[in-house]
Amino acid sequence: NIQSAKIEFIDRVLDTEQKIDIGQCAKILELPFGRNILFRELRERGIFFKSKNEPKQFYIEKGYFQLKEKWIENHSKQESFMTLKVLVTQRGLGFLSTLFKSEPKSKINAQLN
Repeated sequence: NIQSAKIEFIDRVLDTEQKIDIGQCAKILELPFGRNILFRELRERGIFFKSKNEPKQFYIEKGYFQLKEKWIENHSKQESFMTLKVLVTQRGLGFLSTLFKSEPKSKINAQLN
C-alpha cells in the first residue's frame, strides 16, 4: 500500500522532535519545484500570509510549522536584526505531502527494499 508506505517513510524521515526547512521539505517530498515556488504556492493557497513567507497562526497551531527567531549580527554597520525561519514539523510534512499529492516514490522504494 503506497499510502501506508508514504506515512511510514515520513515517520522515518522525521521523528516527532525534528523539524526541517522549506527547501528540505520540497526535496524530501520530491516536489517538481524548490523552496521559492513552494513559498509562493503556500502564499497563494492562503496558508502563508500574502505578503510574507510566514505561515498563518492557524497552521502553526495545527502543528504544521514552527517559527524560529534568529538574530543576525551586522558587524560592519554595528546593527543587529531578527529574522524568522519557517520550519516544517513531521505533521506539516504529512500535510504538505497530501496538499501537493506528493508520493516520493524513489525514497519510499529505497526504504522498502
